[in-house]
Amino acid sequence: MGIFSFLNKAPQTATAAVDTPETGTTGNRLILFTTPVGWRSGMLQADGSLTDLKAGDSVLLEGEGWKRTEIILKEAVAANAKSLKQAKTISLLLDDYSVQVTDNRPAALVAASGATVRQYGKQWLNVKDVTYGYADLPPIAGEVERKQKDGVYAFIDVQRMRDYLAVLDKEGIKVTEVVPSEYLMVHRAVHSSEPVYGALRMSGHSSTLVLINHELGIVQVRKIPVGFLTLVQSVARTMGVPVQDAVQAMAQRDLAAEVVPIAPGSMDSMVAMQNRSLQFQALQPPLTRLLDDIKEFLAFFSFQKVAGVPGHLELYGAIDRVLGLPEWLSQHSGVPMVIRQQPMLELFAEAEHPMACNLLKGAESSLLTVGRTRFFFTEDKGFISGQELATRGIQGSVARADAQPASPAETRRRSGRGTGSRSRRDKKETGQGGLAALLARLKIGPAATSDFSVAGEQTKDQQFTLLFACLVAGILYWGYTEYDTLNKKYQAQASAYLATTTENNELIKKIRHQETAIKKMGAATDTTKIFWSEKFLALASNMTKHIWLSDVYLTEEDRSVAGSKTKGKTMVIEGNVLPSTDGHVQIIAEYIDHLLHDQEWFMSDFRDVIFRGAEFEGDSADNPSGDPKIHFTLRALYDKNKRIESKKQGTDKKPTEPGATHDNTDRHNQQLEDVLSGKKGE
Repeated sequence: MGIFSFLNKAPQTATAAVDTPETGTTGNRLILFTTPVGWRSGMLQADGSLTDLKAGDSVLLEGEGWKRTEIILKEAVAANAKSLKQAKTISLLLDDYSVQVTDNRPAALVAASGATVRQYGKQWLNVKDVTYGYADLPPIAGEVERKQKDGVYAFIDVQRMRDYLAVLDKEGIKVTEVVPSEYLMVHRAVHSSEPVYGALRMSGHSSTLVLINHELGIVQVRKIPVGFLTLVQSVARTMGVPVQDAVQAMAQRDLAAEVVPIAPGSMDSMVAMQNRSLQFQALQPPLTRLLDDIKEFLAFFSFQKVAGVPGHLELYGAIDRVLGLPEWLSQHSGVPMVIRQQPMLELFAEAEHPMACNLLKGAESSLLTVGRTRFFFTEDKGFISGQELATRGIQGSVARADAQPASPAETRRRSGRGTGSRSRRDKKETGQGGLAALLARLKIGPAATSDFSVAGEQTKDQQFTLLFACLVAGILYWGYTEYDTLNKKYQAQASAYLATTTENNELIKKIRHQETAIKKMGAATDTTKIFWSEKFLALASNMTKHIWLSDVYLTEEDRSVAGSKTKGKTMVIEGNVLPSTDGHVQIIAEYIDHLLHDQEWFMSDFRDVIFRGAEFEGDSADNPSGDPKIHFTLRALYDKNKRIESKKQGTDKKPTEPGATHDNTDRHNQQLEDVLSGKKGE
């Protein structure tokens, strides 16, 4: 048996264990398309026809994120169990929010290696490891070839890819393509005759907007955090109905027709929301967010990228499951919306195979484990076992060892180096290298001569040489030990210094962040001198049982002082009082008078308290549980100089004796206890 005979049998064993498919084959290809709201499948025959279509569109009531996707994927695998076994190859089309697609190739990835691309993806997705796919954006017909190729990268977490393949179990070795759904829209734009192409795909909790100017080589991909499940769950939560009822209502009734885009956060929008129907209150916030993001992205693509505006947006995904939504988006965005009648599964089947943007190609580690066997993806044979991958490497080294001998010219060039420059392997084979050569130089070993007259002298020389060698070895060992100790000490000190520096940098960042936050507070920077315990205690102690407060806050408004306009801080006090024919206005006036006369607590920081009106709030019809109320508003004008003036006046007075200070403190505490116990005014 030859020395390499066991290596020649290894490939047969690995190949017999797993029938790995060749990539690029089309016959009996199963295409599986999974989304957060359903799945599609079909068998692509050798003649290009797509048959055996199956689907599952039921909206799950449980699970979010990967848990929901895993349930849907398991349902699709169970429904296509027979087709999975019959298929020669499998292609996965993913609609996954965790897949991130770049715009036209980032500058950091130009002429980058695979390791650099993976490092870029790990930092972008903030994961331990990623796998990626890349697709060129070829130049249009008749265009001069660009100096720099344009294209897009797609990244996904390696663990998420392993989860997808693990659901397929042993059938996962048949997978030759895993393509993100975003690439289909890029592929559609490349083969479209439109100068600017736009597409919008609605998924579960997100929507993907793709804009492409093929002539300029500009690709922009944005994900909007509004999807079909966002609308469904909002309707179900607001109207108090099950999710399935909300799905049917959105498919049968045009709930979006009455929705009007309103800027969030304004008082007008809050009033408009309260006076509208429940379906309006449910759909208005997410639809307004979806519309605003679409318009903002179109404006960025048109003005910042100078790439033009698409003639229309092609709609994909679950957007057709919301009746009237395409018309609503067309009306308010200014861009026509056209539902793409051809499903994405058919677009995927019509595209060239193997697909360009294959997420399996950028994997460095194993992606699939069946039993105890790990499988790695290769572009020529698809998934192969780790044993076969190792055998490939050994065969390469064997082929290099079995290469033909060097030519006479090479032999002459090598021999010209001299007889003393032979390789280390030759020296080891002849016994003249390594330890043998060292002992020979030190004359340790058999005597080179048979002259017995000099044998004693040679023995003494050998003993001396051996002693000297031991001494040198000891010195070298001691030096290496000291060096290793000093190196470890240096590394420890460097690590401690680095940790201290990092901690100091974090503390500096926190301080700067706090300083920035304080500067942004605006009104709060000027009001830190107010003793809020006094103000709220004063508001409570001067309030009668007929009044209750609803809101107290600070605001900034314009004032006129000595004929010039300035900005000043104002405390706004909002409250309610029960109406009466002759007493509610008097109650409010008495409350204002009590505050104005409270110079010690409340008015120590304010110049005046102004009544800003009162109005009825609700009636018996709108508020069956109680009577209508009078809502009133007071404004206390803050003056930061008033306390300073009080302190200056206090400097002329005599110092307060310790006994008086103690009495004032007791009186202050007693008033606080009276307010808390409800003994106001006693």
